[in-house]
Amino acid sequence: MTYPDPKDMTWIVAGTSMSPFLKAGDFIRVRPAPFESLGIGDVVLLESDNPPCTVVHRLIGWRYQGGVCYGLLKGDNAVRPDAFYLTPANYRGRVCASQRAGRKEEMRIVGRSGLQAVLSRLNLNIMDLRRFIKAVLMALTRAVFPVDRIGRLLLARSRCYVFNAKPDSRKAWLVLSEKPIAEIRLVNGKIVHAGGISVFSLILSPEILIDHFRRRYPGLTAGANREDESTACPIDSRLCRIHAA
Repeated sequence: MTYPDPKDMTWIVAGTSMSPFLKAGDFIRVRPAPFESLGIGDVVLLESDNPPCTVVHRLIGWRYQGGVCYGLLKGDNAVRPDAFYLTPANYRGRVCASQRAGRKEEMRIVGRSGLQAVLSRLNLNIMDLRRFIKAVLMALTRAVFPVDRIGRLLLARSRCYVFNAKPDSRKAWLVLSEKPIAEIRLVNGKIVHAGGISVFSLILSPEILIDHFRRRYPGLTAGANREDESTACPIDSRLCRIHAA
């Protein structure tokens, strides 16, 4: 829980330069912290003259020239650093909390992230780092363990639950011991996504999932009607509600 300061200002984010950390429509709380207290990794709000606008970007470094300190700024999703600098004159405050648009939750505290500042300098973001780590873990796991065999054993013991996500699309969950292990999405009977859930993504490759799904539930990928689907894969409303939440 965050406790607002009477001097805090609330702003609404526009644009995608700070995605995925901040997305369009998100609420941010800006606190007028002293300029001297700023550090690399802070997300700050400032007034830009070229073009005239209010900007919220991350501080990724400092530059000293003529005894004056300038802050280097860059959006996490931007290609290059900003052409303008952060100075005491244009600085308005530091982002101390944020709330995702459309979610009924308390504002989460926004702290200093030196790691994100380094990634931003390399034109990367935290999602790129997560994807890289996941790819390395998957490669190591497949090199050490017979994951394909383990994955097929898990799928052979799983059950499939199907529900309508939209009029022309469906979602299927493969469940083992009441725990979802994989999700498959279909549009007009065609598989458009297949992947393991959580740690099962290290074991269940999309190729194995698609092959298993087509062999075990051929009616779903052939545009079968709802009666055929319920025969092949029971529709569990309780599980649907859990997924929708």
